[in-house]
Amino acid sequence: MPETVILIANGDLRLSANQRCWPAQMRAEEAVIDAIRREGREVRRGHQCDSEKGHGFIDSQKRGMEIFRWIPEQAPLIVVRQSGNTATIFCTVSIRIAAQS
Repeated sequence: MPETVILIANGDLRLSANQRCWPAQMRAEEAVIDAIRREGREVRRGHQCDSEKGHGFIDSQKRGMEIFRWIPEQAPLIVVRQSGNTATIFCTVSIRIAAQS
């Protein structure tokens, strides 16, 4: 069985921008998740939404490092970012760089 596709959402350092863009981001993610599932693959978010902040973006380098620590190295990874009012995949990523010990 193929590995589960991991979806992440890269955001902005500005809280207000992330909160303002979050509704459109959710629509973009739903469209991407539906498309992946139609192809017979499982998909899950690589990180949870933060109800206190009011969005589900990765909003700092530190947060990104915390999230990537728990994503399997070989997992298929998709970064989804909405652009304006359109639901688009801003970029797809399946390359991982292993940290040096």
